[in-house]
Amino acid sequence: MIPVIPQVPFFILGVVCLSAASTRFKRFFVGTSLYQKYLREHVEKHEKLAEFLNE
Repeated sequence: MIPVIPQVPFFILGVVCLSAASTRFKRFFVGTSLYQKYLREHVEKHEKLAEFLNE
């Protein structure tokens, strides 16, 4: 369990960067249940993050 924890922030950063670079990946990621369940409300609350993902 311990070796997994340091990888999580880098994984999230990678997903965000990839979604900003590829519109196809962004459409796929935003449509997943993982995004809808855990991240949608957080993105809507934070204006800067919403601008970055919605460009």
